[in-house]
Amino acid sequence: MDSKDRFVTLTQAAQILGYKHYASILRLIEEGYLQTYKDQKGRKNRLKYKEVFSLAVPEKEFLVKQSSENL
Repeated sequence: MDSKDRFVTLTQAAQILGYKHYASILRLIEEGYLQTYKDQKGRKNRLKYKEVFSLAVPEKEFLVKQSSENL
């Protein structure tokens, strides 16, 4: 299995995206930005790594955007 096809937990997704708690991931799921899946062992509420990572914004890009919004 390619590493980009692997599944991650809600907590792992929160860490990838820089959130302190997985509740923010639940909000992204509710808003339709992320979809949950069952993994190969039948466990629910897993997310595809590549889908989570696609929401990530590089820190430098985030800082530039924030500084331009504060002008």
